[in-house]
Amino acid sequence: MKKINLSEAENIVGGTFVCTKEFAWVGSGNNRTCQLVKTCANKFGGVQKSYYPAPVASCPSNPTTPS
Repeated sequence: MKKINLSEAENIVGGTFVCTKEFAWVGSGNNRTCQLVKTCANKFGGVQKSYYPAPVASCPSNPTTPS
């Protein structure tokens, strides 16, 4: 049986799951709300975004839309 290191094992078994968080304005016009946008990518490059309501003070003063 071949011995492998941890990074090789992660690529075979579970891999890595990387998440980032940012506050952004979501919606358009008067329906725009401040949201915490959590973007996660799995080891295969699949991306999933989750949106959670956030206080208006948390968002940037210049509204941006998440990419």
